[in-house]
Amino acid sequence: MPIPTVNNKNFATRQRKSTRVLIYDEFTDTNGVLITAHDITPINNISASWVNFAISAYEIQSNRAIYPGASGAQINGCYIDFGAENVNIELTGRRITAFDDGAFGVVFRSIDRNNCYFVEANLNVDQFRISEIASGVKTVRAFSSVALTGNTDYTIAATISGATITATLDGANAISYNGATLNQYTKKHGFGADKASSTMAFDEIQVRSI
Repeated sequence: MPIPTVNNKNFATRQRKSTRVLIYDEFTDTNGVLITAHDITPINNISASWVNFAISAYEIQSNRAIYPGASGAQINGCYIDFGAENVNIELTGRRITAFDDGAFGVVFRSIDRNNCYFVEANLNVDQFRISEIASGVKTVRAFSSVALTGNTDYTIAATISGATITATLDGANAISYNGATLNQYTKKHGFGADKASSTMAFDEIQVRSI
């Protein structure tokens, strides 16, 4: 089956094995549509919908998923129950405004906003990180120092398999963590922002089973 090319997004021209792609979402929709009402396109092989677990609602604007910013929780994000503990996620996003932590990234094995793994581009400290959030306490498990700027798209590619998380930022800055036993059988994964008063924009996400 041919893979559609839509709006020349980053992932659209990549070779995929369609039998392994669970969802590929370009966040193409009418401005103002809430993420929970958004139809995932162009690939939704599991008939899924996003669940919002952020303090404020994500919505679609200019074919991006926008988080308007609201502080007070460790992770403000969206997830889907993929029916798989082990997945690969590619996510492109950016920070638009600069307050609080100013971090965005991939969410793995989320029970709620206070219990999950977070593979993040943290613009405040110029680090690419793997963080563990357990009972609302955030612990950085691995990081790479990298210069990051606002209003610039970054692509995170991350895999969680068993107790191992591996990740790259824009194809470089590789990091890994081999002790990911928190929520090990949880099957909810997605994307989000860390304690964000900052406005975050997410351009596209692809999730594969592994």
